[in-house]
Amino acid sequence: ICIPLLFETNMSHFVDRILVVDCPVEAQIERVQKRDNMTMERIQAIIDSQVSRAFRKAHAHDLIDNSKTDDRLAEEVKKLHNLYLSLSACRDKLVCE
Repeated sequence: ICIPLLFETNMSHFVDRILVVDCPVEAQIERVQKRDNMTMERIQAIIDSQVSRAFRKAHAHDLIDNSKTDDRLAEEVKKLHNLYLSLSACRDKLVCE
């Protein structure tokens, strides 16, 4: 499931693993400005209302760096997808090797 504000809504108990897709705050700001044409003050207020980047990273089981090139990003996603498939199969069988 995708819960963008997982920690802020206290819903982490609903999941077995937490994947954080991360990028530097500067990149976040730049992307939001391009996408939504918001003021810097509004963007900063949104960021300030969320848990910190350090908190998200510290509580993640898995982390994807979204500041990399598309090829590297796709490679990381594929690797994690395969891991999640194997964990799911293991859980379905109730036997892990």
